[in-house]
Amino acid sequence: MTRRLIIYALLFFSANMVAQQQIMSGEIQYEFTITTNDSISNEVLKKNKVSDQVKKMLKTLYSKNKASYLLRFHKNASIFKAVESLSTEENKMNYAKIMGGNGIFYTDKNADKILDQKEAYGELFLVSMPKPQWSLTQETKTIGKYLCYKATTEQEAETRDGKVVKKITAWYTPEIPINYGPKNFYGLPGLILELEIMGKEMLFRATNINLSPTKEIKIKKPTRGKKLSLQEFEATSKKLYESFHSNKLKY
Repeated sequence: MTRRLIIYALLFFSANMVAQQQIMSGEIQYEFTITTNDSISNEVLKKNKVSDQVKKMLKTLYSKNKASYLLRFHKNASIFKAVESLSTEENKMNYAKIMGGNGIFYTDKNADKILDQKEAYGELFLVSMPKPQWSLTQETKTIGKYLCYKATTEQEAETRDGKVVKKITAWYTPEIPINYGPKNFYGLPGLILELEIMGKEMLFRATNINLSPTKEIKIKKPTRGKKLSLQEFEATSKKLYESFHSNKLKY
């Protein structure tokens, strides 16, 4: 019995390796949604005395609860970033895009490295992101035509109110043996089709999968920006935020 299981496991591993070699490049479109309601903007307005124009701007901002993202990969590298709207104002005034991330996430499988190129307070940064530590489970669900497995991890983040721990749930499918997913969430034995952050308050969902692109996909590693670790960036971002608001109070 044990010998038979070993043979089955080897056959599965071999088939998985062959499938991975055949999938050389592709594009996956994701839709990001965030659960928002009027209570969020109302709470902000209560804490701050603002003009009617600013109230209108905030309501417009919080009403945008969807954004589109694109994951492109070729061989051992990938790029994940938001899909830009034709409207410049739409890109600036999209709450979902702010929360989902407006930078460029680059993953290098050979170096086992993830970079996040982002702009904050007028400065450009190149942040080295930690690889997620996944806990795999046997829980499954079907997404579209794919059987997906559940994996969980946690992400610690520094905010104005202190450190918070975000609980992350990924649903990945071994039927597409690609290790990538949204943002810096990679390293699972299959493509991530859904990613839940803080329950389902924030959700990435794959809406289109193209594993046979007609045009060659080229992945360019981002190199511009001040190089920092995630911890260094959070500390720097906090100082810039405090300095920015301190200067505003002087006027």
